[in-house]
Amino acid sequence: MADYLIRIELYGSPSGKDYETLHEKMRENSFYRVVLEKGKTYWLPHAEYTKSSANNIDSILTEADKIAKSVYKNPLGNDLPPD
Repeated sequence: MADYLIRIELYGSPSGKDYETLHEKMRENSFYRVVLEKGKTYWLPHAEYTKSSANNIDSILTEADKIAKSVYKNPLGNDLPPD
């Protein structure tokens, strides 16, 4: 298994509620906002997540992108409509 560090930035004018929902959905999909190291807990910076998985980085990024798009209409800040 590999450990991944993901940062998601919601572009535009996301509300605090948008980020709360993002955190909840990410947690439901095993993306966590803390790192446990030698019995200590370290909180990651805002909107950063860690995930341990046997999947490759492309599948992890696709999963994170789908989650972000489910809670915010245009998380990538581009002109393309979300899937």
